Amino acid sequence: MGNALPLSADMPLGMAMHNIEITRGRGGQLARAAGAVAKLIAEEGKSATLRLPSGEVRLVSQNCLATVGQVGNVGVNQKSLGRAGSKCWLGKRPIVRGVVMNPVDHPHGGGEGKTWSRASSILPTMVGHTIAIHNGKEHIPIYITNPMVGRKLGEFVPTRHFTSYENARKDTKSRR
Repeated sequence: MGNALPLSADMPLGMAMHNIEITRGRGGQLARAAGAVAKLIAEEGKSATLRLPSGEVRLVSQNCLATVGQVGNVGVNQKSLGRAGSKCWLGKRPIVRGVVMNPVDHPHGGGEGKTWSRASSILPTMVGHTIAIHNGKEHIPIYITNPMVGRKLGEFVPTRHFTSYENARKDTKSRR
C-alpha cells in the first residue's frame, strides 16, 4: 500500500486506489479525503475508467499516477463530538424538527403542543415494561399488559378530558 503507479501499470480491475491525478504531472486531485477509495473498473485504449467515492464514473488517462490502497482515518465520521459546542466550532447548526416550528416556518409546524408518548401505539414487544406517560402535568408510570396491545399509550393516563379505557373498549365493540 502507498505505491504511486501510473494507471497503465498492470493493475488488476477492481484495484483500490486514491490520490489520483486528472492530468499527468499536476498532482493528485481525486479521492483524497479521509477513508476515500476509488476503484479501477475498466481500461480502454489510453484511458482508464474509475468509480470515484461519490459514485461518479470517470475516464482518466492511463499515464496519470494513482496511489495504491485506501486513505487512512476511515472512521473520522463515526467519532462522537460529545457536546453541542464541538459541533458549533465546526460550523454545524442545530437540527430543529419541523413539528416544533411555527406554521410560517415549516409545513409540519403549528398546532397545540404534542408529546410523542401519548400518541404511540402499544406494541407486543412493550408487554411487561413500565413506561412513564405524561398527562399534561406529570409523568405517570404505566405497566403494559397483553390486553393493552394495539391501543394508544395516552388512553391509560387520565387527563382533564379523559374517557376511561373500559368505556372506549365498549364504544368500539358497539360500533361493529
